[in-house]
Amino acid sequence: MMGNPEETLLRYVENCMAAILDEVAVPAVDGKDGTRGRSKTRGFYVGDSSSYNTIHSFFYTQIQFEALYQVYRILQTYHPDYPRLADIEEMLGGLAQFFYQEYFFAEATDGRYWQYNYPLYQVWQPPEKGMISYPADRAAVWGYIYDGGDKTYLQRGAKALAAYQYSAIASGPSRAKGESYNWFSELQAQALMHAVQVQTPRQTWQPVEVEVEVLGNNSYRLSWQVPENCYGYRLKFSDKPIVNWLGYNKYDQSYKFDPDKYTARYAAAVYDNVPSPLKAGSRQTLTIADMSKVIADYNSRRGRQADQIGYLPLNETGRYYFDLRYLRAE
Repeated sequence: MMGNPEETLLRYVENCMAAILDEVAVPAVDGKDGTRGRSKTRGFYVGDSSSYNTIHSFFYTQIQFEALYQVYRILQTYHPDYPRLADIEEMLGGLAQFFYQEYFFAEATDGRYWQYNYPLYQVWQPPEKGMISYPADRAAVWGYIYDGGDKTYLQRGAKALAAYQYSAIASGPSRAKGESYNWFSELQAQALMHAVQVQTPRQTWQPVEVEVEVLGNNSYRLSWQVPENCYGYRLKFSDKPIVNWLGYNKYDQSYKFDPDKYTARYAAAVYDNVPSPLKAGSRQTLTIADMSKVIADYNSRRGRQADQIGYLPLNETGRYYFDLRYLRAE
């Protein structure tokens, strides 16, 4: 490698993450295959070249999330100023929601919570064969943090972990002696077991009720009361109202919130210059003087030009909507 190996590796990781963050999955239509990318309505990322129309339970639940998390962890540790850390956090939030709000078959009675090849673009019914026991440990912990301490993530994650452990032990001689959990899953299993058995994560993202005043000329004034135990904010924006989860129903392919009229929280854009919290109980305001400048800065920080994937265009005729969360620390 020429030059600084660390910088070369960082550029490589940045390019890989940009593709995962910015490529948008196009659904299969009229018998044509779907395309790889991230769903802006359901949270999944599909990149298996053998099929862009299915999610493979082993690779996606057990490996994909942990691999992405470890890339995030390394970037956070060694490159804390990396401009897309919040984007990665939101992408992982959407992926955790997909795993446990859509993909997970909560009605399973035999520990087989996932379909081995889950079809993305058709009405789903549990198949007679093809359901399997696999864990999605890190996604369960992340979902708990991202979704405001919703224990459903930990409960379902613990069920999937226990079912997989039982399956691994019961398989006996077909596995290496003494092996009950694959090496690439051990760290995330420990994280989930600690969250379930010892201490739930002390920090969770919680919603803040925000008053939004439309000032005209693409300008807005936001105000809110600073919550107790507030250790930071995450502000997101979209040209459609933002909801926490669009509520895709795999049994009839319907949505609780119409994707043409609403934006999923994880898919909304991150406002990069959110202020630090003031004293708890006080009133805090943020004036956004020009959304065109906000969006120009957003694209610039991410190195996006108008002809590139991931470029965020300005909606010059519509209004913008905002979602504010605070990181609550117990």
